[in-house]
Amino acid sequence: MTLAEIQAALLADDVVSLTIWAEARSEPIEGQIAVGCVIRNRLPRYGGDYKAVCFAPKQFSCWNDTDDINHVQLLDYAQRFLTGHGVHATGGDLALRQCQWVAEGVTRHLLKDNTGGANHYYSPSGMVPKGRVPSWAKGKGPTAVIGRHRFYRLP
Repeated sequence: MTLAEIQAALLADDVVSLTIWAEARSEPIEGQIAVGCVIRNRLPRYGGDYKAVCFAPKQFSCWNDTDDINHVQLLDYAQRFLTGHGVHATGGDLALRQCQWVAEGVTRHLLKDNTGGANHYYSPSGMVPKGRVPSWAKGKGPTAVIGRHRFYRLP
């Protein structure tokens, strides 16, 4: 399947859980919730559509950067979801199970926003070169620092 076919076929909850997994699986649960909250906080910009938020160009590198190993693993898991095997076909990936729980809590508004309304984030350790600050974050203070991520509320 092509990336476009996979994206069209996935359910919104699966997209959110896979995005959280790809972006924050090594973070504490608070960090996973925070990434989910950023997705939810972006909904007004994308007509309330979780899939549109996650698939927006240059927003979540896991869906956009085809050279990233994260992207390859993400597509493998996505295809497993589409074959009806879901998390059971992922080799018992406990981080993915946790991200599914977080995604459900975020999309159903059962989890409180722990980011101060952030709609952007980045990880200094994930930047190239390490520690680089993205242009959109320069001169701005984060609304929260959770795990290795810094969260920002931009207009």
